[in-house]
Amino acid sequence: MTDTQISTITADGVDIFYRSAGSTSDPVILLLHGFPSSSHMFRNLIPLLSKQYRVIAPDFPGFGFTTVPADRKYEYTFENLTRTTEAFLDALKIKNFAVYIFDYGAPVAFRLALDRPKAITAIVTQNGNAYEEGLGKDFWAPVQTYWKSGSKEDRDKIESAVLNFDATKWQYTFGSPHPDSIYPESYHLDSALLERPGNHGIQLDLLYDYGTNVPLYPRFQQYLETSGVPVLATWGKNDPIFIAPGAEAYKKHVKDIKIHYLDAGHFALETNEVEVSKLIADFLKEHGYDSIDYKIFLVLSHFLQPDSTLSSIDAAEHVIGVFPYKYPDLRQLISVCFEIAEQIPYHHPSQIKLVRLLWIVGRSAIHFEKPYQKNPSASVSHHRTSEFYERLTEATIDYEFDPGAGDVDPARYVNSQAFLSLVMEAGCWIPTTRPVLHVMSRTFEKSHEEEPTEIREAWIMGAAQWILWSGQSVFKLHLDPISRMRHKTTPLRNLEVIITTRPIELDMWHKWAGEFRKAANCDDFGEECRGVAMRAADLMEALEKAML
Repeated sequence: MTDTQISTITADGVDIFYRSAGSTSDPVILLLHGFPSSSHMFRNLIPLLSKQYRVIAPDFPGFGFTTVPADRKYEYTFENLTRTTEAFLDALKIKNFAVYIFDYGAPVAFRLALDRPKAITAIVTQNGNAYEEGLGKDFWAPVQTYWKSGSKEDRDKIESAVLNFDATKWQYTFGSPHPDSIYPESYHLDSALLERPGNHGIQLDLLYDYGTNVPLYPRFQQYLETSGVPVLATWGKNDPIFIAPGAEAYKKHVKDIKIHYLDAGHFALETNEVEVSKLIADFLKEHGYDSIDYKIFLVLSHFLQPDSTLSSIDAAEHVIGVFPYKYPDLRQLISVCFEIAEQIPYHHPSQIKLVRLLWIVGRSAIHFEKPYQKNPSASVSHHRTSEFYERLTEATIDYEFDPGAGDVDPARYVNSQAFLSLVMEAGCWIPTTRPVLHVMSRTFEKSHEEEPTEIREAWIMGAAQWILWSGQSVFKLHLDPISRMRHKTTPLRNLEVIITTRPIELDMWHKWAGEFRKAANCDDFGEECRGVAMRAADLMEALEKAML
């Protein structure tokens, strides 16, 4: 569904008008407008994005067709615009979203991010400012004077200069290389809505209150730096209000940023909507904001809830149904599973549930036909078996990371190792010593003395997962003569690399057990880490006694 819908919903005592399009099962993009416009500014962008995303564009109170009952006694501040936007999202049951910020939409989104730091998954800023160097002096100088004085005289000057038809048209046309190509109904509509009774006062209140955003810029910047949220800046380079240095400034706090300058002014979407939509689609796809990923995530999240009644088989069928023609992209599925697994505590039974589901989908996929293929033969099963093992191995190698490397949550590493060890234990891939040797060598053959204690603990606890969850399988790789061969041929396509391995010798086993024992007695480590290390060492000793 790509047709734009118009709706009204009551939230925070306000009747919020909004435009929306796209499937409710697709990931959400929230579009936040600026002054003096409304969701109307997104009318051309919405259908371009809605084929892949659920696109939602509300009108702020005081703008467009959102209405505030008189008895609501609404105070027009950016803090209240944020509260109302949060209530709007809650009413639509939207918890996570990418956000397009423009003009006034920027401080609203950043204030929201301070309250809900996990809500925003990606930011597209089109002249949405968070830096003082982004404030155009000619436009903002008289407004800043008003901030300082708060006088009626300065308020009247702002009203005379800004709140009129010519000023609104200027915002739309200035800086555009082809101002005559801008449809006049845009600035005519905005100007007409500005002239509603009482609206000048609302806009002057908000222009004055914008002064409360500037002191928050450092907090907005800290959020950008610590959250790791990816940012795309599509900036009208000729905008005199929020100028180009504001886009460059994002580089100071955002490592994962792309900046694209548009030959446009303030309202870049009036002339560059197709270009912007392509930039957004490419950016979001690059950062995993894929509709299929999102649908898989929804199924798995529901399946892993403690009160879920969805069986593993039913959940697997739902996951398979997400893909076109019910032909799973195994690597895409595995990647989503990895992302979820690293958020699940290593000792939680949901790790086992997730591995079980992956096993079911993977084994089922072996027998799937390619789209439109008729009369599947044994070769189809043969090919998909090979593909499953290949995709799993490729994704696993791609997924390897150290608990350091700027990782703000070392627990991710421990959780991921629990998941990987369970994947091998479940028989999702051909047993091989490669992942075990990789983890153990990185943990015990490399010095971590200079690393913070929490990182050192993550190394130990991550390695221990391979013993606690799949120690018996790991030890069998020592006993199995096949695993002791440097190269083993296989009828499966391109799989020699998968089972090319080196053996786990007893002296390795003893060394690992000794290292775990040493960690268990290390006073530098916390009780949890020492306990995990002790259990790993005890289990290794017990397995050796039982199996030799």
